[in-house]
Amino acid sequence: MKNFVRGFTLIELLVYVALLAVILTLATQFILTVVESAARMDAKDEVGKNAVAIARTFDYIARHSNTIYGPTSDFVSDPGQVSFVSNINLPEDENETYTDIYVDNDKFCTKKEISGVDCVTSSRVKVTSLIFTVTDEGLSSESVQMRATVRFNSPRPEYYFADTIQTSVRLRNY
Repeated sequence: MKNFVRGFTLIELLVYVALLAVILTLATQFILTVVESAARMDAKDEVGKNAVAIARTFDYIARHSNTIYGPTSDFVSDPGQVSFVSNINLPEDENETYTDIYVDNDKFCTKKEISGVDCVTSSRVKVTSLIFTVTDEGLSSESVQMRATVRFNSPRPEYYFADTIQTSVRLRNY
């Protein structure tokens, strides 16, 4: 009687190893694609959230202001700066307060007399353009338009996402 030895032949073992290598390669490619796609979506989402935060901040400050303070406003440069005068939330013994909106170190910032500097955007994005325009249109109050460009802060070109947001606000002259 012959004894049969159970096991794999060398060729069977090589076929199994080759199939395992192909499956692992495909799985790795799939995982890398999913991770890259998630990172791109995160970059796009971060730019969008920061652009909305800029628009909301500008809108809130401008709507609660009486007028534009001309000596510290810059409507020519990019990035520009605008200063608003308000009589809401005044410091003690004052009858008006000032709020500046500007870009500092690629961040969108506001500076209030009573509370200091507040940078609205995260460190993950850069504000690459900030332009203010004033229009009067012969109406009783001024209108200020802001255009800001925000881009994701990454050296990798596949994560280059930029968004330009534009908004206009008519001052209420409280």
